[in-house]
Amino acid sequence: MEKYTAYDFKHVSLFINTGMTIIHSMLALFFFYFNIHFMFIFNLGSVCAYLLNFIAVKKCAVRTFMTVSFTEVIFHMTAAVICCGWDTGFAFYCFGIIAVLYFSKYLYASINGFKYVAENVSFIAIVIFVFLRVFTWFFRPFESLPALPEKILFMANAGVIFAILWFSLFLYTKTATINESGLIQLAEVDALTQLFNRRKMIEILMNLNRDSNTKIFMTMFDIDDFKKINDTYGHEAGDYVLRTISAMISKTCSEDKHAVACRWGGEEFLVVQEISHLKKDKDGELLIRRICNLVKRYDFNYKDKHLVITLTAGVARLTPELTVEQAIKKADDNLYFGKNNGKNQVVFK
Repeated sequence: MEKYTAYDFKHVSLFINTGMTIIHSMLALFFFYFNIHFMFIFNLGSVCAYLLNFIAVKKCAVRTFMTVSFTEVIFHMTAAVICCGWDTGFAFYCFGIIAVLYFSKYLYASINGFKYVAENVSFIAIVIFVFLRVFTWFFRPFESLPALPEKILFMANAGVIFAILWFSLFLYTKTATINESGLIQLAEVDALTQLFNRRKMIEILMNLNRDSNTKIFMTMFDIDDFKKINDTYGHEAGDYVLRTISAMISKTCSEDKHAVACRWGGEEFLVVQEISHLKKDKDGELLIRRICNLVKRYDFNYKDKHLVITLTAGVARLTPELTVEQAIKKADDNLYFGKNNGKNQVVFK
């Protein structure tokens, strides 16, 4: 499963930090133009804080980056509302803070000390929001802006807040989708062979379309003398053989387009294929023989050791009178008949 990496953190945090630096630089110019010196100086301090925060970005110091960013936003929001009034829209950064906090928790909950940060800081942000609303009911702002610049500032802040909300939800959705895909991969695919696992194959078998226009065949493969390979060359050699054979099976099945394979267990593989009802039953062996011949002719070169590998396969047709379980059992019986009678063969009876 893909994870949110240091590479991703650097790119996202660099984008955020650069954006915040630009925003506070523009606010500093705005307040300087309207002679609101306190907020001009405060925004210069904010710019310095974000410039220093680039060090945290470079070092992938997640906790430092988040601490500096959230602390600055909360203090700036409070100072701006007290100084310039509620109608400037600075108080609504609380909503952006909460969105970013919970997205960050989704990504970084495993970091020590970060587990309850979202809840605690969100509570503080809500308390400050309510405090500022009540404060502005009873006290006038220390500085006043002309009506039009105040409205422009409100709209600008609203735009930034909506951008923060959109960006947080976009990244959350993207990350959740990636993680969900990774979980599905873990649940359905065998990690070593990259074939479907037994659980997924059973799901596929339960949803087979058993109509009269197709013939369905079950084939159980087993690698001949696989234990001997492990005992002689080690389990890494066995894994190499499993991966290589799995790749051959996967490629052959994907070329056929009507076959699917899984690792059934150990060194056993199950292939399910469909052919037209117009074809003979013997045609159900063609794909299987092709796989067996590919494996037999392949040069398994493991650490300069040339291994000769063969497969034994048992094939059974899923006829109307058989259940899926019975067809698999029949394929398994045919497999073990072949194993007990010389190996390196395809048995279909």
